[in-house]
Amino acid sequence: MAKKNKLNNKEIITHKKCKTCEELLPLDDFKINYGAKDGTYRGYVCINCINEKSKNTINNRTFDNYYLYKFLNDEDEVIYVGKTINLDRRIEVHKSSHTSNIEDFDIQVSKIEYVKFETQYKVSIYEIHYIAKYKPKYNIEFNSECGELFDLPELEWKPHYKKRDIAQFLRVKFGMSSKEANEFVEDEDKVIAMIRAEEEKYSIGEAKN
Repeated sequence: MAKKNKLNNKEIITHKKCKTCEELLPLDDFKINYGAKDGTYRGYVCINCINEKSKNTINNRTFDNYYLYKFLNDEDEVIYVGKTINLDRRIEVHKSSHTSNIEDFDIQVSKIEYVKFETQYKVSIYEIHYIAKYKPKYNIEFNSECGELFDLPELEWKPHYKKRDIAQFLRVKFGMSSKEANEFVEDEDKVIAMIRAEEEKYSIGEAKN
């Protein structure tokens, strides 16, 4: 008697058994859009099992920090609100022309601000709250909801910056040495105070013009 799921020689080439669910499936069920040079990789675990494992890993994992961030245009209008566990990496994804939902990112986004949270629950609540409040044009989820806003304390947003960019700015504008600039950027309070002061100078200059 033939074994269950045994295939003839021709079919063996087009099917394989998933190591996780042990189902005999077509090779297309093992495709993932990364890995090999041709853009696909055929592993031994099917896509459904990989997606389920990934979902459970994310949902059950606790991270050290969660970030709520917002993008503002040159008129200080909030055009996007999001959350992430890696702020710098997420911003780079937004900047990429292939993955961003924001057209001409460098032109439209004039300012990035963020708040750091310790729990996923809080950052998720505030994300919904601010999307409902600002109705950013590049947010789709929660944007059309017209219910009442949550009664939440206002957050203290911080400007997002990269230390190397600030250090270069300090060397060029204030003539600091590399050592002085690198020491300065390690003090977050000093950097934020300087950024706020520069923003205020810019606003005053724009108002005069």
